[in-house]
Amino acid sequence: MATHLASLSTPFVASPKLVPSTKAGFKPWKTTLVRCEPRAEGSGRSTAQRRPSRYQSTWNYDFIQSITHTWKRRQIETQRTRVEELRREVRQIITSTGEQVAQLELIDSLERLGVAYHFESEIRRSLDVISTSTRGFEDMYSSSLRFRTLRQYGYNVSAECFSRFRDQSGRFFENLRKDVRGWWRDLGLGEHISFARDRLVESYFMAVGKMHESQFSQYRMQLARVSYLMATVEDIFGEHQSVEELERFVQVVERWDLQATEQLPQSLRVFCAAVYNTTNQISYTVLRRHGHDITSHMRRWVSVCRAYLVEAMWHRA
Repeated sequence: MATHLASLSTPFVASPKLVPSTKAGFKPWKTTLVRCEPRAEGSGRSTAQRRPSRYQSTWNYDFIQSITHTWKRRQIETQRTRVEELRREVRQIITSTGEQVAQLELIDSLERLGVAYHFESEIRRSLDVISTSTRGFEDMYSSSLRFRTLRQYGYNVSAECFSRFRDQSGRFFENLRKDVRGWWRDLGLGEHISFARDRLVESYFMAVGKMHESQFSQYRMQLARVSYLMATVEDIFGEHQSVEELERFVQVVERWDLQATEQLPQSLRVFCAAVYNTTNQISYTVLRRHGHDITSHMRRWVSVCRAYLVEAMWHRA
């Protein structure tokens, strides 16, 4: 075995050149066939030495040392003081929050923001108390939040806490679907437009890729909502509605009046309400915070629906 490994580690040598014959009136390119084989020990053949690598990393020591910043020592100390003040404030909030569900929601927010490591001792003391009792965790939301957070921090929590939410076959009760919190479930799109793609996570990641800075969190959420609705309206104009229904749907969107949705199927009525409420809510938020009325821009749904209607008519022709 050692002999084989040694032979594999030796340089390769080429066999003599083999040149194909030349036919009349045709001169082929000169071709060299090379066969690689290990050099036998003691053969005395000269071998080419491996050249050392000339690659030099840009991030060398001198470059790292040359990186400077324009902050003065006083500015740095001011930032450190501010950070410590914020730490004390958050510690006070953690210890003063009496309701255990609210404590878990605060811990969950700190984890999602990536700053929970600043408050490990305070979080651990709160979880030590929460882990000793299930009192106050009566619904599916609070029980799931308690279970996940305690498991995340290494506490031994049994999944039997969910047994009261299951039927005899072990499946969760159907009415628990209403016990899911979020701004988004209340729109009812998943319930009434079951044929549409569930692209909420993809829509949010698209918004994160477009603008990831922390100060634009509201922008990301609103953009994710609009992107999700765009994906839904594309599915609506697919194979699930007739051309007549789609034409009535576009007419309702053009009127921008929820009272006109009475002539539509339930699924389209729910979608119109979702678009109407989302558009008005976003427009109001921008007007209140920034003083700009973007309602006319947000009503571009009309041109979008018209374009999808033309495409649907072409597809069905």
